[in-house]
Amino acid sequence: MRRSILVLLSAMCLVATSCKSNSPKETKTDKKELSAEDIYKQSFDKVAMVLCYQDGIPSSQGSGFFIDKNTLVTNYHVIEGSDYLELKIAGDETIYKGAKVVKASPEYDLAIVQTKQDFTVFDIVDCSKVEVGAKIYTIGNPRGLEGTISDGILSGKRNNDGIEYLQITAPISPGNSGGPVLNDKGEVIGVATFAYKNSQNLNFAVPVSYIDKCIDIDSVQQNKHTISLSDTDAISIVTYSKSNNYQQISFKNNTNHSVKSISGVLIFKQNVVTYKTITPGHNDFQSAIGEVFHYQIFSVNVDIAPHLSKLVTIEVDPEMIPHIYCENFCYNCAYEKNRRIHYHYEFRLLSYEIEE
Repeated sequence: MRRSILVLLSAMCLVATSCKSNSPKETKTDKKELSAEDIYKQSFDKVAMVLCYQDGIPSSQGSGFFIDKNTLVTNYHVIEGSDYLELKIAGDETIYKGAKVVKASPEYDLAIVQTKQDFTVFDIVDCSKVEVGAKIYTIGNPRGLEGTISDGILSGKRNNDGIEYLQITAPISPGNSGGPVLNDKGEVIGVATFAYKNSQNLNFAVPVSYIDKCIDIDSVQQNKHTISLSDTDAISIVTYSKSNNYQQISFKNNTNHSVKSISGVLIFKQNVVTYKTITPGHNDFQSAIGEVFHYQIFSVNVDIAPHLSKLVTIEVDPEMIPHIYCENFCYNCAYEKNRRIHYHYEFRLLSYEIEE
């Protein structure tokens, strides 16, 4: 979610139906109105969960949808700075690898991904044909909950610095970003992009017409991806400890809602401390945080009230134990002459679920 957009939302003005599109494969034929059940049945396998990796570690999670058999659209902020992507379809345990970002537009927060596999595709329509007040639907993976459908209405068409946005009442949560906004015929009219925090049902999408604004990814200046400040601050670690086969983490809920689940990554880096004897009984030491030697993805169900903490137990990944413990399972170190190899941990939040 782009902070610059959020700051300027109060200055947005209402515009007429100026979302005219010449997007690829735009549907020209009229279709009958569908029920939410029918829209979901014909749409869920056209939407993918997008999991992005940076330096081999999951860095962000979002949604995307297919506009051609091997072409997926998502938000730029979902894939920004990632090294490679993995895709997953709701209800299918297959992890699809080999996806590659080929085009993007940071200005319109869009990216086009090419896949090695073929998928079923959506029809795309001109959003100017959809009137304010019309029924709309979103399908995505909010908080990592795969294949979630939500409904609402198109509550406005807005303009901010020359960029048009579709204001919708269907909720957009972390993980929904990049998913399709559908009309009542199951056709895509927009790409779910961001929500205005601390407000009721102020959610926004960009019209599908802006897909044509994407340029070759080699021409786009990319920055390393960082989770937005608001998402990073939502859940934090207060304390961390471990034993032979489990880790105890105290998570703090910094939101104004009860948190029901947390998904994240524990990243472990070598922290090498070298001791040097200066005089008898007096030592000096140097420490340095090295490269990542392991990471552990986890998902836990919790019940943390607003602004409170809760201690959670997570099993230690068996592959991590040999790296952390020496033969006598000493605490947090392994001895090698005058070197102690400690570890430094980092917490990266992927998604979380709140109770409204």
